[in-house]
Amino acid sequence: MSNSWPGEGPTPVDFKKGQVLYTEGEQSHFVYLIKSGSVSLVKENDDRLIVIAKLSKQSFVGLDSYFANESRKDTAIATEDTEAFVIKRQDLNSAMKSFPDWVRNLMKTMGERLESTMDVLRAHKIFDDSDGVSLEFQPEEEVHFKKAILEYKKKKGL
Repeated sequence: MSNSWPGEGPTPVDFKKGQVLYTEGEQSHFVYLIKSGSVSLVKENDDRLIVIAKLSKQSFVGLDSYFANESRKDTAIATEDTEAFVIKRQDLNSAMKSFPDWVRNLMKTMGERLESTMDVLRAHKIFDDSDGVSLEFQPEEEVHFKKAILEYKKKKGL
């Protein structure tokens, strides 16, 4: 990553398989950029984990709630060992200050529309699986991931 970022800039972070990045309902303080590995976005529903997206290299995680300035609408969990960069809200805000107002407004509007679209897709359980990647966990994986989510929430007091 470039050193031209204001503030600290993107910080490398490693997540082990099953490690939670954030949970639904948490405030959006960070955006993640995946360098390698994969992260699934999940919703908890009737004691099941419903995968709504699988993200991999060069994907941003948590961007929709960041631009909409809302709490997280899903839970992000590493589905394999993952290297990423964490970008703090204040650093991204500082970087965006160099953009003209219309660009910031455009990005905010796009974030709000994306979040609205994702809400509709979640409500109707419509997800794109055209890439051939399964959007379901194996039973033993789901048990492991649910345990990790519970431990994360307990640790964070959620």
